[in-house]
Amino acid sequence: MRRADALPDVILIRGNARGIVAHRTNPARRTLVALLALALASCASLRSHSQTYSYSTTAKPPPPVFAAPPEIADKPGYLEAKVSVENQSSSSIPTLQQADFIADLSGVQVPIAFFRQNPRAPISIGILVDSSGSMEPKLGTVKRELAGFINGLDPSDQVFLIAFTYQPFLLQTLTTDHQAVVRSLAKLRAFGQTALYDSIVSGVGVFGKGPNSKVILLITDGIDNTSTATEQDAVDWLKADSVRIYAIGIGSAIIASSTPANASGSGTYDDVNSVDAKALREIARDAGGAVFIVPPLSKDAGQGFSGAVEKISGMLSDRYTIGVVVPPGASASALRLSIATHPGEIVTTHLVNPPPQ
Repeated sequence: MRRADALPDVILIRGNARGIVAHRTNPARRTLVALLALALASCASLRSHSQTYSYSTTAKPPPPVFAAPPEIADKPGYLEAKVSVENQSSSSIPTLQQADFIADLSGVQVPIAFFRQNPRAPISIGILVDSSGSMEPKLGTVKRELAGFINGLDPSDQVFLIAFTYQPFLLQTLTTDHQAVVRSLAKLRAFGQTALYDSIVSGVGVFGKGPNSKVILLITDGIDNTSTATEQDAVDWLKADSVRIYAIGIGSAIIASSTPANASGSGTYDDVNSVDAKALREIARDAGGAVFIVPPLSKDAGQGFSGAVEKISGMLSDRYTIGVVVPPGASASALRLSIATHPGEIVTTHLVNPPPQ
């Protein structure tokens, strides 16, 4: 099995849902450096000594900032969503009007109280790549498709890159230098197991407190088997910082009855082709985003994976803000938006003030 020391110069993110300690590693040795202070501004300001911080995963997030004026936003039951719309070719549709949308609550249509077209604004994107042992035959395709994804971003967008095995490794800090991120893809190495939830919690901390909307693109082919953080911790961190998550699961939507062996001591792997689709969908449902489960790359030459990356690329920009007033007794979490004239279009919503769980 490759150890962490076999990786090129990366930041090793250590910790759990209450705190993360970062170490710099190189082929010769591991040098202790700073904590990625998840609630602080940037992971770029690393120091030469270690620190430990504690963060509560149950802390209440700040109140939402609504686009609607107070006379609308202050109404009881007001619910506001950021919305993107893509056609079947995964192209964004930025010119729809209020009359084009239908808002539905459990089969009952409700009027739209607020509508705004949003200009394309810079976004911050965290790319989290499963680098467990079973990813060995898949990383070549993943690197190629991610390079195309990164090269297609707006120059003002910020990007960082994390690889996660038994714990997350920060391969590239948040930057607008997209070619630096593309070069960092070469650092991806397959070994170890899968700390998926720890990776999400770590990724949220890397964003800091910048003004951009925040998105995580997560790629995995397995189930979490080493995280200290839980699925609910991941959801809480995403929601607290209003981070959407788009996940691509490579393999069958099956939860294995026992933890699969992602890597053996000899460096070989057992590719069980099972993805915890249920957990991914629950996280995206609660935090906002979407999940794509694609076939094993060996079965379709990576076409499903490539298509999922393309669809997510079109979903990143929230081109509309839509608000509705939920009637008393209705379930706010049941809000669904669709397009009246084109019901087959893909509508992705991210609630600004999601209802309490």
